[in-house]
Amino acid sequence: MRFFIFSLIMIFYFTNSFCQGIEEKKKSIDSLITFVKNKVPSKANEIAGKKISLSDLEMEKAKKYFYETFAYASIEFQKELTQWVNEWGNEIKNSSYDKSILSPGIKLSKIKNAIADKYGWDYVHLLETPYFLKVRILDIKPGSYKSYDDSIHTFPVVN
Repeated sequence: MRFFIFSLIMIFYFTNSFCQGIEEKKKSIDSLITFVKNKVPSKANEIAGKKISLSDLEMEKAKKYFYETFAYASIEFQKELTQWVNEWGNEIKNSSYDKSILSPGIKLSKIKNAIADKYGWDYVHLLETPYFLKVRILDIKPGSYKSYDDSIHTFPVVN
């Protein structure tokens, strides 16, 4: 009986933690998309040749949203971005092919450009990197394997 109760408690704990993780990921993605939609105009003629200017507080929010989205929910963000692009495509079709409506990718790039203007592109790429892995290579030896087509291939084996 104790094991059963313990199992139920553990299942409830992990399910609750998992659901909270999903909600936090969704919140960071929604925050980024809402921020981009609010800061970048929808029409191309409203922003033609202009750069987005962000205050220091807005810049900090943008950096935080980009980092949290890519660090904790990069796959979910790609799904949301695809959905946003599909909605944009439907909006284009419904408005008699009004090509002046900016795509989600262009809107995101405008915010990235604003961050890059202040901090540089290396910093933007750092924000979009979900994780870093530091390794120490001990040895590199030649190795070979036989592929499914019976040919032998050589490649370096890293320890």
